[in-house]
Amino acid sequence: MNNKKFKKLLKSKIEKIEIKDFSSEILNSTSHIILEKEEKNSKSWFLPLSGAIAIATTIAICVPLGVFDGFSGNKGLEINKSEIVLSKELLALGNLLTTNEEVSVNNKRSLRKSNQETINYQKIAEDCNHYLLTGEAFIYQEEINVTFENNKDEKYSSYDYKMSVSYVDHKQYEISYLSYFNRKEISSFEVEIEGVFVIDDKDYVLMGEQKKYGEEVELELKVYIKENTYISISNETEVNENEYEYKYVEYGVIVRGVEFSYEVENGRKETEITIIENDSTVSYEFEYFDDTIECEYESDLLETEMQIFVHDEYYLYVFKDKTQVKLNKK
Repeated sequence: MNNKKFKKLLKSKIEKIEIKDFSSEILNSTSHIILEKEEKNSKSWFLPLSGAIAIATTIAICVPLGVFDGFSGNKGLEINKSEIVLSKELLALGNLLTTNEEVSVNNKRSLRKSNQETINYQKIAEDCNHYLLTGEAFIYQEEINVTFENNKDEKYSSYDYKMSVSYVDHKQYEISYLSYFNRKEISSFEVEIEGVFVIDDKDYVLMGEQKKYGEEVELELKVYIKENTYISISNETEVNENEYEYKYVEYGVIVRGVEFSYEVENGRKETEITIIENDSTVSYEFEYFDDTIECEYESDLLETEMQIFVHDEYYLYVFKDKTQVKLNKK
């Protein structure tokens, strides 16, 4: 049972627990003087017991990251929660586009080769590879560097802001992405983002919708591959700030959905990916070590395990039957 299923099961069990109120019996059995309670305007300390148990369970399962934890910023404009969320989504989209800009949009390859019973390990590894670098970056996010500043580049003079995001892994493999954009305030809590995402001297249309409720920031970014084809990513802050959702959309139809999450618990680093496409579900669960990543794979047709060896420029996927697939990081 993976972490996500375990959490759902645990929550359902907690909600069924009946908490009886024995306060009257306890008070009647004591001779203490009851002082008049001080009235407080704030209700922030009140939680139903089931909610308190659920929150305690969540804390035990996942160590939350602070707003600025794991990020370093260069001189320029202030980097706050909104910019942190934006930079992480830009990094995730950039990794996806540089791996393959047509990544699985309308991808109908089977897990099994046509007319054969041989498992298509190449597809399993390729689907994993699109998200693996993002998972590493979020797990080791102290190596993510963000620069946010007023734009002075003449080529993109129509945009007010410039943001660059870079990451160096522990093998000294480096990636860097650049974006230019404007912000348009729709209301006191909603902002639209419009700009370009620059990768390898190629410009992609960048659109975004950001909502902020106090310290909570929700953002959906879209990068257009073609006029009617885009990839979007959004953070699921109402559930967990470490959860993201990808959508691959063609002419208004979602052809692939991906849920991505990561967590660090007591030094144990893990990510999960769930892919829904063509009415089938595929999941990957990763655990990170120094130079290797262990992965459990599950689909409607197959359950297997693999080891992923991290090299300077590539990942080497080694399956249980010793089949190997070598794929570049980009």
